[in-house]
Amino acid sequence: AVVSTQSTGALNEAILARSVFKNSKLFDISSEYIKKRVDEGKIAPFIRFYMTNMAGLSQDQLEVAIAVAGENVKVLMEILKGSMVTGSGSLGKNATYLLEHIDLVKCKEVDHDLYKDIFNGLLQMRNSLETKKNNLKKANE
Repeated sequence: AVVSTQSTGALNEAILARSVFKNSKLFDISSEYIKKRVDEGKIAPFIRFYMTNMAGLSQDQLEVAIAVAGENVKVLMEILKGSMVTGSGSLGKNATYLLEHIDLVKCKEVDHDLYKDIFNGLLQMRNSLETKKNNLKKANE
């Protein structure tokens, strides 16, 4: 199994440390423990499993996911891309949070094509919003 009971427990401790106690030292220790418990090659599947319902996660849970992912920014980019609904004209609050808090320079270095796909999707959303705005303006004239 990708997620062990110990890793899940450490995950809950990290979230608790972050949200209730506002204790960054305990948060760091818990995050590092998770990274050590989950084999290096299984960090991406662990993060995918953890973020299955990204829209339902709290900001503290997103921070834990970002910390545990560490250098594995590609998995966060894939999740971000998967959460983008082109045509809706907006990102969800958690997708926006991810976009604001992941290392975009590292993202570009790791997978330039995926990076471009994400930003092309953002441009499409912006264009869709502008089109809707212009259509509304014309309808009100």
